[in-house]
Amino acid sequence: MTTQTNPIPIEIETYQIGVASIVLNLLKRLGIAEIIDSLLKHQPEIGVSYGTLAQVVIINHLSFDPQPLYALCEWAERHGIDRLLGIDAAWLDDDRMGALMEGLSKHAAEIWLKVIVRAVKHFGIVLEWLHADTTSVYFEGRYEDEQGQPLKEANAPKLVEGYNKDGKPKNIQMVLSLITHQRVPLWYHPWNGNQSDDGVHQYSMLAVYCRNLIGPSGRGSKGSDTHQVPRTECERLPIFVYQLDLPTGRRQGGHDPQADRRES
Repeated sequence: MTTQTNPIPIEIETYQIGVASIVLNLLKRLGIAEIIDSLLKHQPEIGVSYGTLAQVVIINHLSFDPQPLYALCEWAERHGIDRLLGIDAAWLDDDRMGALMEGLSKHAAEIWLKVIVRAVKHFGIVLEWLHADTTSVYFEGRYEDEQGQPLKEANAPKLVEGYNKDGKPKNIQMVLSLITHQRVPLWYHPWNGNQSDDGVHQYSMLAVYCRNLIGPSGRGSKGSDTHQVPRTECERLPIFVYQLDLPTGRRQGGHDPQADRRES
């Protein structure tokens, strides 16, 4: 005689994680969390580091349901991202994530560089040909101080009128230069809105060389003149400079963009 027993009920919860597991695997291969934690001196007093929390932001931006920073807690819990990363969704509060963003902004270029260097080495990318170009990014509204002058912010280009590539000559703008290898972005640089292309690409190529993305012989960047640049020049090269004093290419600060509007 057989005895039947009532089966134990099983509760199943379903989470739509989307591309989160794929993105997380890539972030681990690139060492994103480790790179961020190596540069951010202050860490939150919780069970994980800022590098781990930053991965939540990246996954969110690459998901099919991107949310603003203040909604990350609910988003992570709804999609099971907290379980995927082994964190408490409550840790993604406004104050903590705001502190993370502030810390990242101070080391943005360094983080970018470390990630690109690791990606090039990890995936065996041969930087034989590089493509350099610029674009303009225009803004709506007023960005002036009480005297009607362009706002001056630390570590940021001035938003002023310049040659606009979107046909918006009356809008204030910034200029963005980018160096890529096929679909791999290697180096970016924001410029004041009235910066022309003259000297920009030479400066950006020097920055790429000084950050050891291309060799001193120009190998990995055919047509480059960086093999003529001494390493001592790299020591004087800041990460970002927002206005070039053309045509000499000499770097300077305190330039009045309204008095010297240039077109490319």
